[in-house]
Amino acid sequence: MNICLVCTDPISIFFDKRILDIATTLKNRAHNITIITVGETSSIYSIGDHTILQIKRGEGLRTKSDILSSIGKQRENQLEVESDVLSANPHRRSLANEVGQILEKKSKFLYFFVRTLYATARKAVKDIRYLTLHPFLKVKSFLRSRSSNDFYLTDAEILADWLAGNNFDMLLGCDLPGALASSLVVKKNQIFWYDAHEYYSKQKWLENRVDLDFLEAIEKKILDISDIFSTVSTGLLDEMLKVTHEFIGRPYFLPNSSDPIRLHSETFPDLRKKLKINDDSKIAVFHGVLAGGYRKLDEFSKIFSQTHQTRWHLLFIGYSASEALAVQSKKNSNIHLLDPISNHMLGSLLEQCNVILMPYEVFDLNTHYGLPNKMGDAIALKIPIFYNSKLVEIKKWATEFQMGLPFDWVEIENNPSLLIEELENIIELDPDWKKIDDSLGWNYFRKTIDEALANLLRQYG
Repeated sequence: MNICLVCTDPISIFFDKRILDIATTLKNRAHNITIITVGETSSIYSIGDHTILQIKRGEGLRTKSDILSSIGKQRENQLEVESDVLSANPHRRSLANEVGQILEKKSKFLYFFVRTLYATARKAVKDIRYLTLHPFLKVKSFLRSRSSNDFYLTDAEILADWLAGNNFDMLLGCDLPGALASSLVVKKNQIFWYDAHEYYSKQKWLENRVDLDFLEAIEKKILDISDIFSTVSTGLLDEMLKVTHEFIGRPYFLPNSSDPIRLHSETFPDLRKKLKINDDSKIAVFHGVLAGGYRKLDEFSKIFSQTHQTRWHLLFIGYSASEALAVQSKKNSNIHLLDPISNHMLGSLLEQCNVILMPYEVFDLNTHYGLPNKMGDAIALKIPIFYNSKLVEIKKWATEFQMGLPFDWVEIENNPSLLIEELENIIELDPDWKKIDDSLGWNYFRKTIDEALANLLRQYG
């Protein structure tokens, strides 16, 4: 099958590994994979074995009501006669689309280059014509888009415009913006997979920033028309399915598992030499974004600094570290900060550590039922975890497989030495990593994708 992964993750060394891991699994099953995203410039990038087309961000022009009513419209229109479809559908097929299909078969690079140039020219001509004919409406639409902070709508519209008239067999919408773009153009003979990286409308940081009622309506409608729906934890899967009575597709729990090969594709130097610590030292690591109060990294490092100096070291790898965290690392020789590194080198670094930390506060529904990338890395690299006991989904799996230990914030605040005691206990654990991999790790991840596609192929013949 020709499959397009539609996302809005900006191109960088932090490009969402979940997208890359899904793409890798599909590609290894002999599917042709295209990845498109949006960013500050129109460019083509390579990350590992994957080529990613990045489309330049812009301003959306359609109203919210038009966006909502357009979800799944192409599937409905396919039941009408062709002339009616062309008159009603804003994404009309054209000679350029037909030529594009020929170019795509000849050369994907040439196809992407020509397609990007064509889309840019077409938008410029469209804007000039519209401004000439409807200057008042154009200005009004511009002001409306400026006054609205529903950024996911503009990204989705840009991607949908690029996908107009596409001939992919499957559109895989990565998180809500990518899924919204896919839902605006998906046709009756195409498979639509909505992969939710989180319960989008339940992210606390979005409160007072977007129209949550409208966002919830968008989220529900996308879910209703999807053929496959997947998300990162069993808890979030159950919560998201509660809002729909119209979804007739197949739901799947697809955790943030990690590809061991990708994790080890580049080598990181000797970590203890880099940190200038003893060879017998033990390292507890947190990797990812270091900002944000709900991660509670400042509090964790403060408690750690109150313990007696031991063989344990605390390592933070990532960006946007708070000033308090930076100060702690300078004052305490057992606390370290490192800049972020590529996902392809991450495994080589992490496997030199002894424990992976997950101290998140329960911040919203997504942290309550969260199962972060760190869990997938821990399983792939066979590293036990140390986590906040209030993290429901993490606790569920860690308890079942004895792959880590919980801590209580109040207890370690009152008695910091407990932190070191528990770290010592964690490294004595002996989990069945093969069983964990089959139930939650990379092996489960690949089998779930295979099952999802096999079920659809049986369903549609």
